[in-house]
Amino acid sequence: MAQRPHWEHFEATAGVGIRGIAADPEAAIEQAGLALGALVTDPENIQLGETLEIEIDAGPAELLEHWVDAIWRACETTNLCLATFTSRWTRTICTRKRAASA
Repeated sequence: MAQRPHWEHFEATAGVGIRGIAADPEAAIEQAGLALGALVTDPENIQLGETLEIEIDAGPAELLEHWVDAIWRACETTNLCLATFTSRWTRTICTRKRAASA
């Protein structure tokens, strides 16, 4: 039986780690975005409003790190808390992420 996509936090040397778990890499990265947002607030309490598009150009090994960094920077610079994520991959090195925010 396939496991439902989900996210989790875990203890890490630098503080708290995030993990996105899903059947495919796109969904796992979307779950990691939710985990990042949940460090700040309960995702269930966020009312969706604006849509922010984030484009990342990275190889598979660096993709998650670049995605998390881009989300974090977007939250800091726009003062938004991102709540839902959809991802679209074009080729193996270029990804586009869309994050809805409150």
